[in-house]
Amino acid sequence: MACAEPALVQSCTVRASPSLPPRSRKSTKVCNVAFTPTGTTTDLGTVLAAASTASTPAGCVTSVVPASGTGTITSINGKANTGSATWKVSTDGSAFAGATRNKVIGVGDTIALRFS
Repeated sequence: MACAEPALVQSCTVRASPSLPPRSRKSTKVCNVAFTPTGTTTDLGTVLAAASTASTPAGCVTSVVPASGTGTITSINGKANTGSATWKVSTDGSAFAGATRNKVIGVGDTIALRFS
């Protein structure tokens, strides 16, 4: 995300890597999400909800499970957690950790999602 003031439209880069063997791994998908934040931080659930309705390119995020609440994200775009392979999130290059809807996202953060 790239914004200096919370009153401005917030932009977020969401990268999702599919869980495929290295030889068949698809390119990283980069998406831009624009919405108006209500403060200096938001949460991952809010960003993904905004991505499902207003992203460039369209259709970047088509579904998120759970659709509300604060829990662990168990599926994105129909790709569900299975065993030890789960959705993980990184902000601004931090280490990847389990993706939860209540993960705090700061205005200006870049978000990366990975299934591994």
